[in-house]
Amino acid sequence: CDLYDRSYKVIAQTLAIYPDIVVTQTLEDKQFQAPLFIAEVTSPNSAREDRGDRWAAYQTLPSLLMYMIVDQQRPRVEVYTRTCDSGWHYQSFCAPGAVLPLWAERLSLPLREIYACER
Repeated sequence: CDLYDRSYKVIAQTLAIYPDIVVTQTLEDKQFQAPLFIAEVTSPNSAREDRGDRWAAYQTLPSLLMYMIVDQQRPRVEVYTRTCDSGWHYQSFCAPGAVLPLWAERLSLPLREIYACER
């Protein structure tokens, strides 16, 4: 797997989206073919789209295992994880000691690490 920033696009439904962070195994012509993990750092201007049209489009990607929305203004991360029945499990993390599970077994990320530069 490789980690990429917003220089590359994801085609979901009819939208060409440039996510903030993507983990994928396949990249062709500056386009992610099968993203496993997508994270968006949301701002007041992008929050509605990150939780609305983008999220609706991302849900149609069969390869996507996890979608993360990172709040830019305060320590809060929302995580959507694909379930066995192709549904989505939602979790919100805002406690200082919270640890976020990631898409692969045995991987996690302490919330304080995401916001470490603020201190």
